[in-house]
Amino acid sequence: MKNVILSADDYGQNEGISQAIIQLAERKLISATSCLVNMDYWKTAASLLRPYQDKIDIGLHFNLTEGKPLSIGWKGGQLPSLKSLLFQSFARLLNKAQITAELNTQIDAFVSAMGFLPNFIDGHQHIQLFPQIREIIVNTIKERFNPETLYIRCIWDEFASLRCRNRNEFKRVALQLLGGLALKKTLVKHNILHNQSFSGVYDLTARIPYDHLFPNFLQTVQNNGIIMCHPGTRSKDAIYEAREAELLYFMSSQFAIDCDRFQIKVSRFNGVVPSR
Repeated sequence: MKNVILSADDYGQNEGISQAIIQLAERKLISATSCLVNMDYWKTAASLLRPYQDKIDIGLHFNLTEGKPLSIGWKGGQLPSLKSLLFQSFARLLNKAQITAELNTQIDAFVSAMGFLPNFIDGHQHIQLFPQIREIIVNTIKERFNPETLYIRCIWDEFASLRCRNRNEFKRVALQLLGGLALKKTLVKHNILHNQSFSGVYDLTARIPYDHLFPNFLQTVQNNGIIMCHPGTRSKDAIYEAREAELLYFMSSQFAIDCDRFQIKVSRFNGVVPSR
């Protein structure tokens, strides 16, 4: 039996996404969700999520690419595009004080709405992998958190290149090159809790039926790993078709059948052996 964290991203982005995640949490079909706290719907969404504090892991989906910043000093009062952030990060041109301030302000917004520190931190569009940003996250954790009570989503997969047969696997390899191994080494160096395996990467379209994709995630994820997902309904965003397909799959009997087939137990992080 493999213990696996099934984590739903983007809670708080809008009503449809948040309601879908609540449905899955209520039915014990997911074991974690990460929250976008700089969105207009966040405060309403937070009140709906608080009753699930003892049922699932609730984390911060640190966001530097979508919506408005919560801290001051950003050019035009806007967060950068993903492309711009990626370039600045690898060129080491980011304003570290500004990024640190935004991370702390997002943590404060989470605590203000939820009443507790996040159980984990990951990054919207995987920004936790990027140079400078990953160091800022680690330094902030060391300053503000008990390292025994928080984990970081790590996406390192040493076997990703061996499975690179289609564009979904190519995306997985690209994420490793963007900083998957570097983040893993940083977390180990600083003795920060993290998952031992990661899965769930695809092109976020409905091109391939999700019930054809997900069994592969279940098969390849290792014990104590994380599978990310993006369920939603009536989300009206760029990936709404994929969100609808994911929700339908998780609510179906096929999901339970597939978990049984691959001997998967959907578990919270504190229910598995952490990797350091």
